[in-house]
Amino acid sequence: MSMTLEVSESEHQIYDDLNKLRTNPSSVKEIFTKSIKALSGIPSKKKKGDELAQHLKALVKINALNSVELSPGLCNAAHDILQAITQLGLKFHKEMTREQFKLTCRKHVGGFTHIVSMSDQGTIESFFPRVFISEVDEKGDYKKSIISSSTTFCGVASVIINDEPTSVLILADSITEGASKMIYDAEDYPDFFEAFNTLDVSKNGRINGESIKKILLDLGYYSKSPVVLEILEKIAASEEKQKEIVGTDFNSFMEVIMTKVNDSNKEGLYEIFRLFKDDPSTDTISLKELRKIATEIQDEELLADITGLIRLARTDTATLTFDEFKKFYFNEE
Repeated sequence: MSMTLEVSESEHQIYDDLNKLRTNPSSVKEIFTKSIKALSGIPSKKKKGDELAQHLKALVKINALNSVELSPGLCNAAHDILQAITQLGLKFHKEMTREQFKLTCRKHVGGFTHIVSMSDQGTIESFFPRVFISEVDEKGDYKKSIISSSTTFCGVASVIINDEPTSVLILADSITEGASKMIYDAEDYPDFFEAFNTLDVSKNGRINGESIKKILLDLGYYSKSPVVLEILEKIAASEEKQKEIVGTDFNSFMEVIMTKVNDSNKEGLYEIFRLFKDDPSTDTISLKELRKIATEIQDEELLADITGLIRLARTDTATLTFDEFKKFYFNEE
């Protein structure tokens, strides 16, 4: 593995322990057991010791996972977060919003669809036992990401703050090194991401416009949804122009989609209408799908108006024709 960054001894230990935990879970049993005994000896911490013991039982039973690769970009992002922690304390990381975290990472990497950051203060040897019972990880995202087969890259940073080792670990499913132009996150556009995954027949995080076109043509799909054809034709044209034999990622896919969505004229609006309408054979759209449009394009004012319409109609299955939708959208009399 080639790296273009210097990694400290403590950072290397966290990285090595992560891969040891993933590739041979039983090998960390001794470290976890020591932490369990230490916690169990303190009355106020006994519950955490019992929790860690349960995690250890589950951990040693999981199948071996692939090693993760150390990413220079993710390490730089971890150092950025650690620098802020040095100045503001651990509360900075606890209070850091998801968007702030992503923006920090995008200064150094792109291409991720799932990314998580964890911070810890204490001895490096017990980093992962503490992470597994972290009080700030209410949903268990830290533990899930550590033992997820989709986690393939990591970044780590560690320094001494007030005589205490303080560390940050970032895990991601996929990355491209360098400042990211990516602005579309899968979790922010779940319906579009579901559509992208359907088209991603190779399940490698990319779609090939020409290949998908051929598959859908064979299925007779385009007679039902000409908008999808137009989107894929644009993707295919972009791939040809850029000679991208590896295909188009989710962000590029979204850029094509949002080109249509952000077209404020009536012709552009009809493309949105056609893309979302319930039944391709009709020229109507339900309030339920209309609300989905507003959510996807993050138009809070439109979403509020639609919610008001649904309350008036007392159902989200009521339908509008395109002319009605257009008048509603442009506030026409």
